[in-house]
Amino acid sequence: MASINGFVHKIKTAVYGKDVRGSLADGLEAINKETEVTTELSEKTQFQQDVLTKKYTEQIADATDITEIKDFHVSGETGKVFQTMGLRGDAFDRSLAQAESKLKGTVNAFEFAFNGQITTRSVLDAVSESEEGTEIRFPKGEYAFDPLVLNKSVWLNFSGSKVLNKGTGDLFTFKGEVSGVTYSLSVPAKRKDKALRLNAQIKDIAPGDLILLKDDTVRHSDGLSDINCEVHEVLFVQGNILTLRDFVRLPKRISLINVTKISPLINPALTHAEFLNGGVGFEYTRGAKVEQFKVMNHVSAAVSFISSYDCALSNFAFSKPALTSAGQGNGVLGMKGTMIMLVQNGIGADLRHTVDCGGVFDGLVDNVHALNNTSSQFVMSHNGFDSDQTYRNCKSYGGKTYGFQTSAQGVPDPSKLTHYGIRIIDCDVQTEKDDPLYQYAVRLSSPVKESFIENLTAVYDDGSKASNGNNAGISLFPVDNDLTLNNVDIRGYKDGVSIYHHKNVQSMDNESVLNINGLKITNAYNAIVNSYGFNKKLSIKGLNANNIHQFIFRMGEGSFDHLHISNIRITNSSARLFITQPIAGENRINGYIGEINTPVHKPINMTSGYKLSYEEMLINQNHVVELTSPRDVMPAQYPIRDGIIEGQKLTLFYSGQHSVQVNWTTRLRTKDEKNLFLNKNRRYLHLIWMKDSWYEV
Repeated sequence: MASINGFVHKIKTAVYGKDVRGSLADGLEAINKETEVTTELSEKTQFQQDVLTKKYTEQIADATDITEIKDFHVSGETGKVFQTMGLRGDAFDRSLAQAESKLKGTVNAFEFAFNGQITTRSVLDAVSESEEGTEIRFPKGEYAFDPLVLNKSVWLNFSGSKVLNKGTGDLFTFKGEVSGVTYSLSVPAKRKDKALRLNAQIKDIAPGDLILLKDDTVRHSDGLSDINCEVHEVLFVQGNILTLRDFVRLPKRISLINVTKISPLINPALTHAEFLNGGVGFEYTRGAKVEQFKVMNHVSAAVSFISSYDCALSNFAFSKPALTSAGQGNGVLGMKGTMIMLVQNGIGADLRHTVDCGGVFDGLVDNVHALNNTSSQFVMSHNGFDSDQTYRNCKSYGGKTYGFQTSAQGVPDPSKLTHYGIRIIDCDVQTEKDDPLYQYAVRLSSPVKESFIENLTAVYDDGSKASNGNNAGISLFPVDNDLTLNNVDIRGYKDGVSIYHHKNVQSMDNESVLNINGLKITNAYNAIVNSYGFNKKLSIKGLNANNIHQFIFRMGEGSFDHLHISNIRITNSSARLFITQPIAGENRINGYIGEINTPVHKPINMTSGYKLSYEEMLINQNHVVELTSPRDVMPAQYPIRDGIIEGQKLTLFYSGQHSVQVNWTTRLRTKDEKNLFLNKNRRYLHLIWMKDSWYEV
């Protein structure tokens, strides 16, 4: 863009009329040329240029130098008299600078001040007279405005100012529009679908447009509508087929209204501000941006993105809201199908939730700290209709209930709703001590798929001792999880990992497996609790359990289609290895139990009426149980516990000099179906658990 500063300088310093005329002509010519190249000037500025051009090129073209100098003291447009040519030049300087700033897309809000004050009306006037995409810059100061709804894409840059909301709710709401033309699906949409088949020829939607895809799902508790929504960009349209640039995230059933065109505000922004009593909201927007933003004493959310596409919040601090009851006092709120939401580099303190995703897809929350919130610090899903969210480098300190949570409030049965693409990476959670509510570092309340938790550290209080409250490091739904835990360190909770639901649920998925790889549990009552749920699938490869008081594996009611346990190391623990319900019949478990290691190996000294415990059967390497006795020993009726998994192998090795009798029963089948003795002549008995009995092999 050409600079006009040189021309302004010549106008202010010119002495003779011909110099003034020439400089004016040169300056105006530069602006006119710039206008032709870069688009239009405002009508007001153009009128001023025309008046000046006419005045100085026609009316006094032949006047004397002195006359011209005197004439320059008086404005031909307003009649205002300037004491010196310098003051007149300054006024013209400002006029040209304003013209140049508008060419650059920047407006100073002070231009619209009333009696030197920037008021609510000033903001409305500035927005009204600005082109789409204009930066409206506010001089740094303190302002007080009434709440406003803005239907134009502008950038409000407050230059670090403090802004008071004189009303309630959001101070500014940027809002686009939705079309009155709607379409229904002719066939339901599934996750991963890219093409939508509609019930009519598509007329008002073109490639590049945004649509709102939804169905008639409502929240079961109160009938709240529009909870199963997602915003998409259209890639291609042909007849009644609409192809998405992305893919459908959650299933959509056929309803009266499935597809509506959005006419979004493009790239609205708010930056460098400190708000009191209210936040900023974006609805039906694309490319919305908020950065360098502080908010206190707000009621709803500091920043909300509703049915928006590609929005971002960065470098923020939200604290001390006016209320923290249900739905109040949140940090950033994403709702109603917002697609692509970035929340980065910020802190939320003493809120209800720092991040609350009531309906977000493709969300990335990166380097955000949540401190002392009254409820869940990071809500990855509220009603349950969300997917594909990543939380990376986030810290949760002192939260009252959960660090990270997926909730399924939208449905009465959480087993009927699946969360996809939940990822928690390189995050830390520290939970406040002795709160009466249930507390979990991570709480996934319904099945999750395509998900993983990696490099998570979760500490209850200071982690130095086991809590006796209702809490766990990670709480998961018991069935149908396609989830991997990698390198997770949990300290001080009552339970390390709790895989639990309050009643039995049946697995409907033949492939999804919960994989635990590299789990460290320190100072807990139970390392892993797995209760309820039939046909569960669980693989544990690498558990380091230290200072566990009750059980390493607390396996309750239910059954396993697949259970794989290997590379288990137990140290400094008084805990029993297993507690299980009866496993016969429908509770049969299929899988593999590998090495379970303790630092000290001790032979088991048999006494009369002995019955091996699960610990004694499984805690030794390679499932070899070493028996010894100072005398001949008779066992109890059932000397060996039932197997844990189908195909489980067990070897009894006798190292004493006397004998230990092993009774033949229907649950312990020797080759000749007789009692046998282990002694110095027969040291080994090899068994395998098959069809509810141990068989000698």
